[in-house]
Amino acid sequence: MVHIAIPEDLFESLKNTAPASMPAEDYVVELLREKRATKEQQKEFYRLSDRTKSAMAQKGITEEDILNDFESFRKELSPDG
Repeated sequence: MVHIAIPEDLFESLKNTAPASMPAEDYVVELLREKRATKEQQKEFYRLSDRTKSAMAQKGITEEDILNDFESFRKELSPDG
């Protein structure tokens, strides 16, 4: 197992937020796993966003076109039209 140094103040802060039933060390590991998963999801989001942007550009659709479409749709939903 690899050991890393965590600043004492940060570890104390994390330890204070850990559930009473969970050892602080396990809690820190859980937080790191969650952060890694979030970063992987973020990476996938950016990949898909870039892919969507490229597809829109190939079809000649601009961001302004999308925003105008949303605005028109919202107006259609509004009782005041």
